[in-house]
Amino acid sequence: MPRCNAGAVLEAARDPIAIGPLRFGQRTFDHRRPAVMAIVNRTPDSFYDRGATYGPDAAVARVDAAVADGADIVDIGGVPAGHGADVDISEELRRTQPLVSATRERHPALVISVDTWRAEVAEALCAEGADLINDPGRGLIRGWRGSPLRTA
Repeated sequence: MPRCNAGAVLEAARDPIAIGPLRFGQRTFDHRRPAVMAIVNRTPDSFYDRGATYGPDAAVARVDAAVADGADIVDIGGVPAGHGADVDISEELRRTQPLVSATRERHPALVISVDTWRAEVAEALCAEGADLINDPGRGLIRGWRGSPLRTA
């Protein structure tokens, strides 16, 4: 059973005060306190860090540093946003799956977000321990069996 909670995210976007706290994995967030999200891109051509966290050891070190600095959520992505080489599903999983797994093992209470628009990737990474899906396709994730709310 996937751990991801896309339904709560979508409902919170509509009216965050009406629904009260959000729960992702083992964490509960109150709408009165901002949460800090760190970004770890496993892409060699990231516009954000220019590939600094593409290597597996660098990516794990960045997650550890973000947690030490107080991040509530770490968002892990394996496909460049808006530019760069095409990345197929198997390559996206090769880049992200080991990091999600290592992050869950090293930081059991951390909320792990995955940045993907692909259903196969989202499902595999939720099975590895991701808590939520950061869909850059604005909720139009490609390939879900049914609606994202039911699947997640």
